Amino acid sequence: MNNKHQSSGMKKVLKQLNKQGVLLHKTKKGAFLRHPDAEEQYLMHYSERAIHEVRRWAKRNLGIEVKF
Repeated sequence: MNNKHQSSGMKKVLKQLNKQGVLLHKTKKGAFLRHPDAEEQYLMHYSERAIHEVRRWAKRNLGIEVKF
């Protein structure tokens, strides 16, 4: 994760998701979040605004609460 604009809050969220088994596949402008049990994958950006959407995706598809 060598991005220029990445918030510390997003790093905390991604660390928690990584412990739950979520795979992070980097793309040119963001990353795909994938989990074997999830019905859909999620394309995210590393900005501060994306934290809420990532937490919503995790709760809806995986049933886990991600703290920030």
